[in-house]
Amino acid sequence: MKRLRTAAIILGVVLAAALLAYTGTDREPACHKILLSEWLRRAQTTADKYRDPKEADADPVLIDCKAAIHEMGAKAVPFLLDDLQRQNSTLKARVVAWSRRPGVARVLPARIVTWLQDLMLRDLIDTALGHRRAIWAFNVLGPQAASADPVLLKLTSDTNSEKRFWALAALAGTRPPKEVFMPAATRQLTDPDSSLQVAAAIRIIELYPAEAEALNLYQTFPHLLYLRAKAVASPASGLRRP
Repeated sequence: MKRLRTAAIILGVVLAAALLAYTGTDREPACHKILLSEWLRRAQTTADKYRDPKEADADPVLIDCKAAIHEMGAKAVPFLLDDLQRQNSTLKARVVAWSRRPGVARVLPARIVTWLQDLMLRDLIDTALGHRRAIWAFNVLGPQAASADPVLLKLTSDTNSEKRFWALAALAGTRPPKEVFMPAATRQLTDPDSSLQVAAAIRIIELYPAEAEALNLYQTFPHLLYLRAKAVASPASGLRRP
């Protein structure tokens, strides 16, 4: 009886969360009656077909996705920030682990157990995809997403290294003034996470090549020397983590 009650509670929580997520989509901005989340999904699917980002940018589907993102403009920012800050839930991981216990099959039908596992695992994977899609959209919007800068600046100092990484990438995407971007970027050059140091150096090289030279980034990160010849004043696509 106790197992049945526990199973019923967990199932109820999962269904409630799914219902809230579904109803929340009504508030998403849309372009041509297609929701922001669907445009982002299409962009990711299309970009993943290519190894060369320049070839991906020429794809008609990706061009349409960018046009839609631009049309939604600042309306998309709150949803992109939500995607950027989304974290994998410990509860969801525990539900997946619980659903795999041998005794669960005696409490719930196999079809329900499989549905639970698929739902939770898909959500865990979608968290990482949401981060990548948000970065891409911030890069597309550029200064149109400037309203996100205060939140992103705060996140660049978050205790979570993943949040710090994604926040600086998104901030680079909005292309803020140098006096806004550089303090956050130079702070991450000495981040405890070495991968964030490299990521910050790459963003500085991409956005401000002259500052990269002044900071001696090619001496500090000699493996980035290949970027010197390709240094440009616009950020990378954001769909792939450096």
